[in-house]
Amino acid sequence: MIEVRKHSGFHLETKTFFSFSNKRKVKRDIHYYIYIPAQLNINESTFPKSSMINMLSTYGRFGSPILNFEELIDENNKKSHLSKIKELLDLDNISEDKVIHEMQLLSNAVRHESKRYTSIIKRYLSQKNFNATELTLNDYIFYVSTLLKIFRGLSTSGENENILNALNWTDENLSIIVEKEANSISRILKKKEEYVDIGKKLKTFCQEEEKYRVKKGYITGMATDNIDSEKASYRVSLLKKWAQSVLYLTPVESNIPKHIGQIFAGVAAAVAMTFATLASIYAEKIFSKNSYQWALIIIIAYVFKDRIKEGLRAITSTLLPKLLADSIYKFVKPGEDKWVCKSKVQVSIDKARDQSDEINKTRDIDNNPFLSVLPDEDVIHYSRYIKINKQDSKCKYESGTFTLINRIRLDDLTREMDDTSPIKKIVKRNQIDLNRAYYLHLVVHEINQKDNIDEKQLHRIVMNKDGIIRIDKIL
Repeated sequence: MIEVRKHSGFHLETKTFFSFSNKRKVKRDIHYYIYIPAQLNINESTFPKSSMINMLSTYGRFGSPILNFEELIDENNKKSHLSKIKELLDLDNISEDKVIHEMQLLSNAVRHESKRYTSIIKRYLSQKNFNATELTLNDYIFYVSTLLKIFRGLSTSGENENILNALNWTDENLSIIVEKEANSISRILKKKEEYVDIGKKLKTFCQEEEKYRVKKGYITGMATDNIDSEKASYRVSLLKKWAQSVLYLTPVESNIPKHIGQIFAGVAAAVAMTFATLASIYAEKIFSKNSYQWALIIIIAYVFKDRIKEGLRAITSTLLPKLLADSIYKFVKPGEDKWVCKSKVQVSIDKARDQSDEINKTRDIDNNPFLSVLPDEDVIHYSRYIKINKQDSKCKYESGTFTLINRIRLDDLTREMDDTSPIKKIVKRNQIDLNRAYYLHLVVHEINQKDNIDEKQLHRIVMNKDGIIRIDKIL
């Protein structure tokens, strides 16, 4: 499954979700076709391959641990991160890395489970199911209160400063997570009279958590002005990134594309030079040296030599795209040598007419009658070949899922865009302002023949000189 969304003003983000297999490696070929209006002047001469590669950033991360609140607060559950932390802190020789690792995983598990509860409650509210809503809200408050009480009762006899800081960071982070979800539900309940009592209970819970953070001296509990609010906002973001850092993998770039490229370039040059040499021998055998005929054959041979070299490189690139990748990354779990994911990327820029009929048909799914008379669109094509390693007895992951995140930076595409000043238009004797906008189209094609996967998506990227306005999913 692939999700496409706006990440920031100039960043488009795609997320591809995978499940690990114990039996075999998982493979996917994913193609991204970005159709760009011709007036933006994006082509091979104005937009080199290095710029296209720099537009793309890739990250890999595990999915959040999936444990419900009952499992997390169960002291006898060996999978519970809470029970693991308690067990590790009770040891005489505490492993700093392991205990901090479990604290980070606990934060991610609580965040995931809290969001799940919020989603369930919102569904019950939309169904106007009062009893189920009240029961689920009471369960949420009970579980998170119990979890926080257990965690805040943990202590360590050691004086390891990093572990003590991690305990405080996790405590503050857990408080922020549960209060945020409770507040989001509370805002909805304000509009519904029948939920006044449970809404007050949620509000009290949030106020108690805020008072607790103030009492502990946490920055996120003491925001009183703009500067403090800025610090608190930064702190919330920092704690989230710290907790999620345990899920992200280390990308290791491979030098193989450079080496293979050099080898094929050398072979192509050798073949071309062989042709030129044989042509020279033939010319000297048939014609007198330095004659007009001899010179003409030598010139033609050298002209063809360059064309042969470039032609062989193009043919090889077409026939062996996975071998001649522009970049190759391995995603390695921190502290381990075994790779989790391999990703090969090949980029190119062509015209819309050079794409397959299948892809162009997806691009024009709304049958725009003017598309055929407009200047041919330019297309940036990212091909990504992905291989996910299988799990075995030596390589087990806390989560059974893996997410590959691609961020495509689009600010380079705005160089030829007009300023964003609105266009004046008269409609029924009234003047209205129409905001300037450009439409880019993204076709995503996911393929795997072995698993019978052949799925396409079409998204319209609405943007102007100031960045992405929105992304509309069409297919």
